[in-house]
Amino acid sequence: LVDEFIRLAGGVNVADRSGVKGLAPMALEAALAADPEVILVVRMDADLAVRPSADPLKALGGGLWRQTSAVRSGRVCEIPARHIESVSHHVAKALEDFARAIHPECYGQ
Repeated sequence: LVDEFIRLAGGVNVADRSGVKGLAPMALEAALAADPEVILVVRMDADLAVRPSADPLKALGGGLWRQTSAVRSGRVCEIPARHIESVSHHVAKALEDFARAIHPECYGQ
């Protein structure tokens, strides 16, 4: 489902391109080598709206991410887990979250 959200929002899923399927973890080395332009971090905070991360290195779990295009350009975005954790009425909001993260210029951000 996440891959579909990324594609429908106009993005390219670097995990899928690296052969990762479903919710399987992607090796850190592979993720860094893919040099994503945008990184989406799922947060459990119930009231969280999609937004740029205030502390991207903390959200990603370490300083190695500093070398990625996403971190250097401030494009690490936090997305509420409730919007993507199940197929529900939140699905439409999840797609909007992904689109806002990938194309903020279309939302006046």
